[in-house]
Amino acid sequence: MGTFSVTIVIGDVRGIRFERMDALVDTGATYPVIPRDTLSSLDCQAVERRPFTLADDRVVEYEVGIVSLRLAGRTMPVPCVFGDEGSGLRERGPRSRHREDDVADSWSRRPISSNRSI
Repeated sequence: MGTFSVTIVIGDVRGIRFERMDALVDTGATYPVIPRDTLSSLDCQAVERRPFTLADDRVVEYEVGIVSLRLAGRTMPVPCVFGDEGSGLRERGPRSRHREDDVADSWSRRPISSNRSI
């Protein structure tokens, strides 16, 4: 597992308002952690609470919502974790108890497309 930085653009789920952010990508994290105050400014709402396992193996619950994420020329709706105000993308993110996607390549230190089998 590792970390690297990348500039991303997040927005409301309708794709109307966006905000540029410097993100610390944690290759062990499943979802981005975005500060609650940033999500509020984009009118993003929590849709549920989910259990997550932190790096120290503690299990905690966080609110999860959907944002538009613009990265590498693509804009997609993605789940995100509501972080504490002033925290977020600059911190290591939580791992979902049920891993769904890996989109960070720690070897090339850049985001990559995730090809999944169904």
